Amino acid sequence: MASVVTTSQLDGFFKRVYGDDLEALVPEFAIVAKKIPFQKADKIGDSFRFPVKLTRSQGYTWNGAAGGVGSAFTLNNPISLVTREANVTGSEFVLRERLSYGVVSRSGGKEESFGPALDEVVLDMTESAAFQREMCLLYGGSATGIGTFATFGAPAGVPVQSVTTLTAQSWAGGLWAQMQGAAIDCYQLAGGNYTKLNVGGGITVDAIDPDTRTLTLGEEVAGQLALVAAVVGVNPVHIYPKGAFGVAGPVATATGGNWFNGLDAILSNTGDLFGINAADYSLWRSNVYDAVAGPLDIGKLQNAISRANVRGLMEDVTVLTSQYSWTDLLNTLGSARRYNDKLPTKEFESGSNSIKFYSTNGVMEIVPHPMVKAGDTFIVPMNRCMRIGSTDITFRLPDAGPDRFVRQLTDQAGFEIRNYFDQGLIITHPARCVKISNITPSSGP
Repeated sequence: MASVVTTSQLDGFFKRVYGDDLEALVPEFAIVAKKIPFQKADKIGDSFRFPVKLTRSQGYTWNGAAGGVGSAFTLNNPISLVTREANVTGSEFVLRERLSYGVVSRSGGKEESFGPALDEVVLDMTESAAFQREMCLLYGGSATGIGTFATFGAPAGVPVQSVTTLTAQSWAGGLWAQMQGAAIDCYQLAGGNYTKLNVGGGITVDAIDPDTRTLTLGEEVAGQLALVAAVVGVNPVHIYPKGAFGVAGPVATATGGNWFNGLDAILSNTGDLFGINAADYSLWRSNVYDAVAGPLDIGKLQNAISRANVRGLMEDVTVLTSQYSWTDLLNTLGSARRYNDKLPTKEFESGSNSIKFYSTNGVMEIVPHPMVKAGDTFIVPMNRCMRIGSTDITFRLPDAGPDRFVRQLTDQAGFEIRNYFDQGLIITHPARCVKISNITPSSGP
């Protein structure tokens, strides 16, 4: 007779096979997470806090020939540097997955039988959580979400399913490739206010066509697609992961909601962020460079980074750009490259996974990111970024002992496994960063 698989057996197998190595696993698409290592921090109240310098000491006095060398000259009043405490509210994330009794009972209680099923679930959960974290590191709190409707093909009446096209500049192919089956929210932007359209329930991403930038959408509750169709083309409608954006009620703020602020929100900010107002302190405001609806080239990169140079940037940066702009840059550099016999090797190697370009600040490492929108590029000194919180992706609660998130379901025949993270992103020197916007790549999408 087959033995019964218990939560203790599953949990024991989990701990022995995966240990802590699984929690350190970072998928290849998690480029920002790799560039900004997680740092554990203690919460003070409901946020993580640390000081930042916003102005320099300015209480200086000059004396020379005009004032009388060697005289007991009068000192100007001290003007002290200004520091403020930034408050970073981290976001909690929980991913749930279920494993039926049928899968584990047919194993006969043998690990070699139920192990592969558990492997598949756990590894997929790790990648799924890492994908959500990477999406948030890029576009958490973004004023334009993860995509913007260009057209909406909802039929008359109450549609059950519709096809929509996203704008070329808002398309991030590697992001949407991983969103099939996900639930989303749609917000209309009008007069500076965001109004949630699908107030009755989420909208589901049933299918994705990357060649045409189209999404086939379904609805969790009847009538939600009709509400979206009624306003597309009148005002911009932006897409967000279900429950991520907005505050209580139908109206949202650009940086409100349940997910933490990512690079787009931080580099676009001109007002209050992390408890400090960028309108009061210019060093707390990043730089935004308009590509004027053209492709990205080295000239535009140089012009963009010069804005950060004059505001203190004298260090290496990472340039996160879309796959499409990466192709444009690679083609431009390839056509401009020269070869000669003085090189140590006569071999020519074509292709690259990053470009290192030397500028006035130091090195610009240009990295293609499949989850960056076609219209965006982010220039960031990564050593000025902090990813802080109580825990990175984990399958157990911090300080809760060795037990994992494995439990029996109360009303269904199966087990549930969960993973969790609690963190936020902050950039200590926003003035040294640049967002390039309004790019129209010549290579697509």
